[in-house]
Amino acid sequence: MFSTCDIEERIDSYVVDLSVVIRSTAAVLTAESITFREFVLTILNNIASSARTLHAKEISIVKDFYSDLSIKNATRAQRGTSVEFVFNADDPLPKDIMNDLSNSRFKKKLNKMFSDRSILSDWQWQEDFSITDGKEIFSRAGGQTSSDVIVFEVKALEEADNRLLLHIQHTLNRGKKTFLVRTVDSDVVVICTSYLEQFLDHDPQFRLFIDFGTGQNRHWYCINDCLGAMGTPTALGLMFFHAFSGCDSTASFFRHNKGQIMES
Repeated sequence: MFSTCDIEERIDSYVVDLSVVIRSTAAVLTAESITFREFVLTILNNIASSARTLHAKEISIVKDFYSDLSIKNATRAQRGTSVEFVFNADDPLPKDIMNDLSNSRFKKKLNKMFSDRSILSDWQWQEDFSITDGKEIFSRAGGQTSSDVIVFEVKALEEADNRLLLHIQHTLNRGKKTFLVRTVDSDVVVICTSYLEQFLDHDPQFRLFIDFGTGQNRHWYCINDCLGAMGTPTALGLMFFHAFSGCDSTASFFRHNKGQIMES
């Protein structure tokens, strides 16, 4: 049902799951002596470079939100969330950042830097963009920047896999038709496939591609083709499976991931 494809059409909007590029960049740059500011700008400029290659005119950067009241807090506590991290943009990046990235408090503070206005002013991207910033959205459209709580209802959504749908809907409302999502989270593929019918109801010319995986296992998927192959009833059933097996508002099964549940 999920067959790979090549992208031969122009991409209007490039949607990025930030955690993907943070980890891939950290794995490469940990041997270098750089500051947090330089690390963030390297990631932002790499995203901009990919967008230019795709001829995209808009970038959406989607971040997880770490709520103080969350069903995920028990899992986060096991990862050492009690450890406090104090650092500023001009502090050196820690050599063990890959370990720190497993700590939600560290990620929350690092994620905040990607919407720091003083850092974004040095970003080499002059087109439109939107970035989730906690419960707000910081965006630039038509040369105008704004920070808005009302543009998206992001308050109830913690993870990027759900939040990116709101970015797509917002951009679709402004006339964009072809989207590419960069992620390594299989939940994103499931959610996008299940939700595609609603995007097509809004605009029958809507096209959605997903750049999924890393290294030799990195592939592009056309979600329109996936929906056509499996049919609407099966696609809609995927959303129930996603919610039932663990999401923002539903705890996952103890020691059973989604793949194991699907196989059973």
